[in-house]
Amino acid sequence: MTLSFTPRFSEVSAEAVLVLNRFNGFHQKAVETAEVFRGFPQHLAEARCEWDYMLSTSIMKIAVGADHGGFPLNQRVIAELRGAGHEIEDFGTHDGTRPDDYPDYAIAVGRAIQTGKVEIGILICGSGVGACVAANKLHGVRAALCSDTYSAHQSREHDDCNVLCLGARVIGPELAMELVRSFVAARFTGEERHVRRLAKVEQIERVEEGKR
Repeated sequence: MTLSFTPRFSEVSAEAVLVLNRFNGFHQKAVETAEVFRGFPQHLAEARCEWDYMLSTSIMKIAVGADHGGFPLNQRVIAELRGAGHEIEDFGTHDGTRPDDYPDYAIAVGRAIQTGKVEIGILICGSGVGACVAANKLHGVRAALCSDTYSAHQSREHDDCNVLCLGARVIGPELAMELVRSFVAARFTGEERHVRRLAKVEQIERVEEGKR
């Protein structure tokens, strides 16, 4: 919108014209700025996990394991995490042509968490399902199969999950990196409602172990 000025009197000062021209210029800048900010909200969700990841200065010890179905995505994940300064316990595989079994990698990552050798783990297989099932059989391991960033950070914040499971044949590598960043940057909130619910989960574990 451009303001026009039609003088009602023959005497119009140069100063008045100058003020109006400046206002028109200001209005145009405001319109341009509004256009820039109009698209800003749609980028917030995409930026959240990367922003949290950059702000997360805590260096962690992280175990990574993958069967042949998770190769070579596991190598991409390891490179990403090492690039961020994290210490990695690499349980393989390093050969995607050799058939192997996802429970073996779930055990390796799970034991590393149980013994305190690492803080969290990442497991990758073809769909992520098998690795998740196997990992959750280990006492104290809470594995989450995620294919969206909300679940990735919420699983840590609310459920205190310590293993992220990914399906290399289900999600693309770029989404996988987003999930890894989101999971690693998140922290358990410690809110009473979440602590209460986790205590019930642990009670289920104790009851089931008592049946053996």
